[in-house]
Amino acid sequence: MTGAGRVARDGGVCLSLPRDPRCMDRLDAEVRGFLNGAGVHEVFDLVLLAREAVTNAMVHGLAGKREGQVRFCLTLDGPDVVMVVEDPGEGFDWRGREIRLPEGLTETGRGRYIIHTYADTVEYNDKGNRITIRKRLGERGGRQR
Repeated sequence: MTGAGRVARDGGVCLSLPRDPRCMDRLDAEVRGFLNGAGVHEVFDLVLLAREAVTNAMVHGLAGKREGQVRFCLTLDGPDVVMVVEDPGEGFDWRGREIRLPEGLTETGRGRYIIHTYADTVEYNDKGNRITIRKRLGERGGRQR
């Protein structure tokens, strides 16, 4: 498995992750290490947010590509943890997409709902291939639905 990790200038973590499910263990470890000392609920929320955002980027942004990597960065901005996930894909029109929990027992289609439920703010770039997620430390559950 490839994918170099590095410490960002502000002490955060940046990773380049290939489309490989084994990367999720590394992602979990990096997020948990970055949040050392945070509460159990905060760690759960942020690991879940990271996994959902990276999984969406791998499944949709790297779809049909033999090569390519998902870029993941995690930093602090005051009391907020800021997570940025970007893929080399074509993106999607996030403006016209409803954010809702799918009906039934389907195994797909829950990522954006989970992200918007657990994050405090969610922003996409115009192209729709980069997501910026903010989560305030010390707060459980998201504010933006």
